[in-house]
Amino acid sequence: MKRLLLLALIFMVILAGGLARPAFGQEQQEIAVFVDGLPVAFDVQPVIQEGRVLVPFRATGEALNVEVAWDGTTRTVIAGDGKNSIRLQIGSRTAYRNGSPIPLDVAPQILNGRTLIPLRFFSEAFGCRVDWDGALKEVRITSPPAAMTVIGFYALGDSKISSWTNLFGKPYPNMQQETRIWWTSWRWAGTAWTKKATS
Repeated sequence: MKRLLLLALIFMVILAGGLARPAFGQEQQEIAVFVDGLPVAFDVQPVIQEGRVLVPFRATGEALNVEVAWDGTTRTVIAGDGKNSIRLQIGSRTAYRNGSPIPLDVAPQILNGRTLIPLRFFSEAFGCRVDWDGALKEVRITSPPAAMTVIGFYALGDSKISSWTNLFGKPYPNMQQETRIWWTSWRWAGTAWTKKATS
């Protein structure tokens, strides 16, 4: 009888330990990465090693609009944006930015067939700001400001009121004194009113 009670107790401990294991040994929370507010999709999840976030290099480079290449012979990541170039070798704690060596806290590595690189180093090497939210396990990357060129503009208005004038502070060149325009106003109910105006 004591033997049967002991076996039942051992069985219950094993069963309880097996049921508790998934809750006790839950997987690490996934790390989300955002570039300029947009999420970056990875086929291999980012990991934290030695306090540094490592991410798949190709997806990260493409999200930052950086050309990336892989040299399988030397196991080296090569990336560039026209101004800066980066070289990281698997297992090496030394990276090169524009030919100058830079020490890394953690070396790039291969995990599940993907090359993972230190996210902060890679992003900051291309002028990005990197913010880490430990509570949410999120990395937010902000690209540096870039010059924009206006190649087309559509202005509405007449000789007195013009969206061009509102934007640029001066009238559109060669604006005629009399302009005929059509406009459509929408009500919240979805009804359209069409009016014709002559100035």
